[in-house]
Amino acid sequence: MRWNEQQQPFLPYEESHHCIRVCRIEPHHTFEVTDGAGKAYIAQWIPPFSKKGVLLRLVKSLAVEPPPKTWVLFPILHERERLRFLIEKSVELGAGVLVPVQFHYGQIKRFRLERWEKVAQQAIKQSRRSWLPKWYDAMSLEKALRLPLPKQRFFGSLQGKPWHPCEGACAFTVGPEGGFHEKEETLLLQNGFVPISLGGVRYRSETALLALLSLCHCL
Repeated sequence: MRWNEQQQPFLPYEESHHCIRVCRIEPHHTFEVTDGAGKAYIAQWIPPFSKKGVLLRLVKSLAVEPPPKTWVLFPILHERERLRFLIEKSVELGAGVLVPVQFHYGQIKRFRLERWEKVAQQAIKQSRRSWLPKWYDAMSLEKALRLPLPKQRFFGSLQGKPWHPCEGACAFTVGPEGGFHEKEETLLLQNGFVPISLGGVRYRSETALLALLSLCHCL
């Protein structure tokens, strides 16, 4: 859901087409909408349906969850479907900030932010969340460590100590397929990141990140 220049709520064409043509929602039906910024409503759509989308009638405000505080510094995976899975499930599990990092091992030439923002939008609708994550464009680890990260910081390592979920805001990262470069591990330690382990098994990058997010979600 968005707001037009007259501050009227509306659904853009792509979303309204799915709502009306695919889900076959009639004007008298009610459905849930969110603006992705912490507001959610029961709504009805107002004819006509055009290429600009449709206007909405907001019937009732809904209670929403508090804004997520978890930062995820994720490796940009080469395989598109694995990267899509990582982003989609991170959002569903409540990631508040997503930072794609170009690690030494596993770099790719281009990260199309607009494509993955759409994946995030679909994920909040699927999980009925009301907060879109904040995005940063792809950057080096050195630059990512200069961001205003939470004080609680962790990185995945087979040599790390077993991790137990913590309260409050925190930041996670794991290495790409090739693992962290020695200089990257040094940088993480120098910037307050604590090595943690999920056991003696070597997980894929997306599995490790989603396991950590799932544990946070259980608090």
